[in-house]
Amino acid sequence: MNHSYLTDPNTSSLSLSGLGKRFGSAVAVENLTLDVANGEFVTLLGPSGCGKTTTIRMVAGYVAPTTGRVLLRSRDVTIMPPQRRGMGMVFQDYALFPHLSVRDNVAFGLRMRGVSKRTRRGVAEEKLELVGLREAADKLPAELSGGMRQRVALARALAIDPAVLLLDEPFSALDAKLRSSLRGEVKRIQQVTGVTTLLVTHDQQEALSLSDRVVVMRDGGVEQVGTPREIYERPSSLFALDFVGRSTRFSGTVVRREGANQLVCDVGGATVHACDPGSVQPGERVTLAIRPESVAVSVAGDREGQANVFTGVLAAREYGGGVEHVTVDVAELGASVLCEVAARGECRPSDGSVGDPVGVCFRREDVIVVADGGAVSSDGDGVAPGLPAATVA
Repeated sequence: MNHSYLTDPNTSSLSLSGLGKRFGSAVAVENLTLDVANGEFVTLLGPSGCGKTTTIRMVAGYVAPTTGRVLLRSRDVTIMPPQRRGMGMVFQDYALFPHLSVRDNVAFGLRMRGVSKRTRRGVAEEKLELVGLREAADKLPAELSGGMRQRVALARALAIDPAVLLLDEPFSALDAKLRSSLRGEVKRIQQVTGVTTLLVTHDQQEALSLSDRVVVMRDGGVEQVGTPREIYERPSSLFALDFVGRSTRFSGTVVRREGANQLVCDVGGATVHACDPGSVQPGERVTLAIRPESVAVSVAGDREGQANVFTGVLAAREYGGGVEHVTVDVAELGASVLCEVAARGECRPSDGSVGDPVGVCFRREDVIVVADGGAVSSDGDGVAPGLPAATVA
């Protein structure tokens, strides 16, 4: 299959053309074609073993492709060594020289390029200022925290004024709070510098919060490419739906189309209304999904007359600070519906107890429609107690 996701080649910083890699009989990446525009932030997202790390290492020059080409500003760099590609890379483990000061670590790439000591010192201090570490210039890496070392690695990658910045799982060794803080710093710096950036991660929150576009990868190929909003709100396959975000899913059959984009579907005898601008037709099997934040929970019997209103039993609730995670068993749908509601305010079942009748409802515009074409994989995280007919992931 030829996966091609192209911008205007004349504005592309980085182009991957039919890129593939085999290790013996094992296919790591297959026929991947992608253009990354000047100044764009693109993320390769997927589970372990999907080919994303092999892809970025082929881009960087640390792995030789079996097939295809890597073009940097229309120049073929496929067989060029890493140090001549004009790319800056930030590794998961920082890869700083322990015996060099922070300043000398940042200036190392310039030193290898023969830049004068005075110039590289000035550039190093400029980049350390950019990442908020100028006062640490004379320290050794061992004297810094993990987050500070990662910012030094980022400053070093930027010091050579790279055509493309490559980030290989840069936050995975950090704790959750520090990851969140450093994500914001990386986004700020990327926007300030305008550097074209390619990130590899398995963390969907990183991908959604940082990227202009997300490339969801699976088994060496591309499953879907789109903006973070497109990937989350309109996944094009069951795999993309399962991997990005949580949802309650129902198996159903299209009964009829109404107007240009409205569907009426049968789910085990219940009627679910959805919107779909695609081409699914009456009689086709589909998977319908609803995100937890798109489900409203109310007193049973409220909201009558609206589409997609169902009565169920409150099965579980979990306080999560600003939000509350509520699970409602809905016999009519044969499903346990996962809901995410504000922990405070009027739109929450504040007085409800497990076992009480409650209502759930959701807009037809919020229903995700995926034509059936494959099994959904799930590691079981977030599966709510209740009826087993639908899957929550």
